Amino acid sequence: MDERVRALLQNDVQEKPVGTRGLTPRTVVVSPGAPILTVGALGDTDPQGDDVCSGPRVGGRCAGSILAGPNGIADTRANNRETQVKLEDFVSSAFRNPQRNRAAGSATINSRHTRGSALDIDPRRMPIPGKTPQQLMCIVEAAGDTVVGERDSFTERGATLFLACDSPSADHVHVQR
Repeated sequence: MDERVRALLQNDVQEKPVGTRGLTPRTVVVSPGAPILTVGALGDTDPQGDDVCSGPRVGGRCAGSILAGPNGIADTRANNRETQVKLEDFVSSAFRNPQRNRAAGSATINSRHTRGSALDIDPRRMPIPGKTPQQLMCIVEAAGDTVVGERDSFTERGATLFLACDSPSADHVHVQR
């Protein structure tokens, strides 16, 4: 799942090869990758040289398209933020015996946690510059769905409150198979 999260974090598209000359300052050099769940395209590249961020900034980082800038040269390589993710550092729950499962607030007698086929990940603490906790929840949920091959990842608060992945109240993503 680490690999899938990393792929979603680094899915920007190189529209013009680095070093291409004669571009207008409004030419898109790098565009954000495909949209992710409810948060849309995120943008994971920082402008280089005199290239310019034309989209919003999140946490001081470019989250939109990058334009060639005044010199008319494509200076920016897509996905130049070297993001490393180890989800195991953010697992908040995995296998739980039935007693621990009840103590965690689960009302489900046949929980996937008690069978060792579910885990909870808290991406709010992931040190990824330019990404909000809500964006990280959506990225982890989308990665979970891709890895398990169906819509079996969802965002929660506690053990029983299901939320949209971009909800500020969410505290983890539950992934099961």
